[in-house]
Amino acid sequence: MNSSSESRPCENRTRADDHKREAISSQRIFYRLVKVERSTDCGLWPVRSMYDRGMMFDVAVSVRPNERLLISLSDTIRLRGRVVWSGDGRCGVAFDRPIRHGDVMAQLIAEQESEHYRPLRLTVSCPGQLLLGARWVKVDVTSLSRDGATIANAGLVNVGDRIDLALRDGLQRSGIIRWVRRGEAGVDLRPSFAVPELESVRHFGCRLSGRPQPTD
Repeated sequence: MNSSSESRPCENRTRADDHKREAISSQRIFYRLVKVERSTDCGLWPVRSMYDRGMMFDVAVSVRPNERLLISLSDTIRLRGRVVWSGDGRCGVAFDRPIRHGDVMAQLIAEQESEHYRPLRLTVSCPGQLLLGARWVKVDVTSLSRDGATIANAGLVNVGDRIDLALRDGLQRSGIIRWVRRGEAGVDLRPSFAVPELESVRHFGCRLSGRPQPTD
């Protein structure tokens, strides 16, 4: 975790009564998929707006008041917070420490313009099957993003191969192998996963893998 990102321009602890649904000041409309880690789940959630002391999500998954969340805006910017309200397909989160959202957004823009930028992905562990030619081969899916996946046990594929990837319950995507390295392969998938599909790794029949969990 990048501790400097969590502690950046933060002065005072946030009070619960500062975060009424109608009391959002100096907010900025801001649509972006961010990674949200929960005690038993993880997903990519769309941000509706962000301000210095919190953010609002458009999300259909069930959340509970005071639930702790670890929010990754990018691979380097992570914030901790808690749910303060939810309903009608949205939820509000109060950050543990305020930020300067203008500075954070400027950093996100700079990162996205970097040649090393890559979209956020979910680290998972779930079974899948790869269609190679006329036969299906069992693989392990180790990460998912809106447009791609990383698969392990992929020793038979080569860069440029066209494949089909099947997950649970008939969920299937076509794709192209973009890289192969040490028994893993990266796949560009089409069509992209719908945003609601990514709100919970449970949708894909996946388990969480290799990450710290938020604590209450």
